[in-house]
Amino acid sequence: MTRINSFFCWEREGFSVPFPFLPIIVATFLLISALLEWKKTAYFTTPIPDSDVALYWFLSKFLSKEGPLIKNYPIFFSMYYAYFFFFLSKIGNPVMLAIFLNSFFYLLTLLLFMKLVSTIFGKETGILSGILFMLTKVFLFYAILPIKTMVFIFLTTLFIFLYVRRKYFFCGIIGSIVSNIEGLFIPVFILYLLFLPIYAKESRLKKFLLVMSAFLLFLTPSLFLNYLSTGTFGFTSSSSGIHLYIGNHKKAKGIYTSIPGIRPNAFGHFFDAEKVAEKLSQRKLTPAEVNRFWWKMGIRNIFANPLRFVKLYFKKLLLFFSNWEVPNNFNLDYIRNRLLILNFLPIDFALAFSTGIAGFLYSIKSRRSPWELNLILLFYPFILSLFFITSRYRVIYYLPLLAYSAFLLVELKNVLKENLKIQTFIVSIFLLAYAISTVPIMQSERVSFYRGFKKKEVLTLALRKIITSNYKEKTKRFLIARIFSKARMEEIARFIREDK
Repeated sequence: MTRINSFFCWEREGFSVPFPFLPIIVATFLLISALLEWKKTAYFTTPIPDSDVALYWFLSKFLSKEGPLIKNYPIFFSMYYAYFFFFLSKIGNPVMLAIFLNSFFYLLTLLLFMKLVSTIFGKETGILSGILFMLTKVFLFYAILPIKTMVFIFLTTLFIFLYVRRKYFFCGIIGSIVSNIEGLFIPVFILYLLFLPIYAKESRLKKFLLVMSAFLLFLTPSLFLNYLSTGTFGFTSSSSGIHLYIGNHKKAKGIYTSIPGIRPNAFGHFFDAEKVAEKLSQRKLTPAEVNRFWWKMGIRNIFANPLRFVKLYFKKLLLFFSNWEVPNNFNLDYIRNRLLILNFLPIDFALAFSTGIAGFLYSIKSRRSPWELNLILLFYPFILSLFFITSRYRVIYYLPLLAYSAFLLVELKNVLKENLKIQTFIVSIFLLAYAISTVPIMQSERVSFYRGFKKKEVLTLALRKIITSNYKEKTKRFLIARIFSKARMEEIARFIREDK
């Protein structure tokens, strides 16, 4: 007979296995299988030109040559991840090492997520949530990529866990770090801060100041480095304004759409955005002024045509709840053809959303619905839809969905004991949510993204061939620079050409 006798132990006929090892063994098997497949591709060791991976690969080289201060480059590219890549470059290939470390964060997130859900709903639900986590395509997908998304997922999970445990000082620390990695977390942090008094009945002001002091303290490094880099004080991203404009300009579609005169990459979002803003303003602007300029442009577009904004906002909400993982840097639809194990994982967004929403509504009925999960579940779609929808920004929404999915599955016995009206309601919500998520949307754009990533693959293969070739160093630099010029990352191309 097999049973779970506690959160930490699995027993079978007297044989006991510490619980954490059971899901870790399965997850590790999935991870190793994925990495073995991924190793056969160029992406395992080579940065994709015209991507964030190439940006951090460049910054690691830039820091190695210029020293520990990133002068002339603001911290819009996430200070902590830039230095993380720099550190990895001193050990070996930073792209490959970033993949291995993100795989490790995947396993850490799995354990932390189970602990979080068990703290809220109980041990049995925590165990089941870990199983659902392992069976979810998008988590394994981001686990084998060198971008910062897996770190973002881990830190967000840690933040919620600390919030649940009322460790408010540490909440401030983690909130500060994750905000420096993904600026989009700042409104999420503010949201949790606003609801802090609900759980902090004693010494509300003291706990509020505790969170904020920790948050501001750990933003100091980016404040200091931003000042050294640009001569102006700024805590985090100076490109949030351009992101708002990208999501709301006259030809916006709800996904990322390029703007004339601004390259669709991190360099374009800062350098080109600055040039366009200064041209229109007819004066020199600081990074903060450039950011405010694009915020004003975005808000002006919203108020200039409110009806268009409402239609676009509704479309972005549909995209948010769509089963399509909107590509950014990497394309899940394309990668699934190269990473076959992803096709064996059954949980996609549609299934997680439909089960999670049904579980959420049943938790309200049973009066077991925690605000710690509901803040993201109820508000995050409306925050992200102010900008534009992409998979790696949406991914933290899986956390409350899987938690509530596990809750519903554990409560199935109780659901079956409910009257027919309650059962019909839950089934109806499940079917409605699934129908919403599987509505075909933006099919032509999906094809366009697919073809676009295929072109990036050609450049990546060419770049790997050059890097691993026996060409003379000068010839190799010239060819690498040409690849980045084709990818519209001229700053990297110029750096490579001038590097001695």
